[in-house]
Amino acid sequence: MKTLDFVRENAENRLLLQQQLEKDYARMGEVFPNNFGIETLSWEQIIDSVRELTVNILEAGEPKLLQLLYLIDVPEKIFIALLSKENFLEELIMQIIQREAEKIYFRQQYRS
Repeated sequence: MKTLDFVRENAENRLLLQQQLEKDYARMGEVFPNNFGIETLSWEQIIDSVRELTVNILEAGEPKLLQLLYLIDVPEKIFIALLSKENFLEELIMQIIQREAEKIYFRQQYRS
């Protein structure tokens, strides 16, 4: 959860998270609202936007969802564990955001 706090509590890091999400979802043909990668949004707005696009991908079928998870690097064992959860969608969204936040965190920690 350290990485989530790293992006949630810092506007600059939240914007970096938004840009990372925008990049990865665009590779799947999904587009966030115009201001998503430019204007720092609230944590709730980020989650709502990710939820909306993730639902679009879910509706397109499991292969597209698996492709997204592969792009973002969410481990298959985590996805399989989520399948039995009552709140599957919410937990999936948080796993996606967690992994993207880790990317931002590690870039910030190890950049030269």
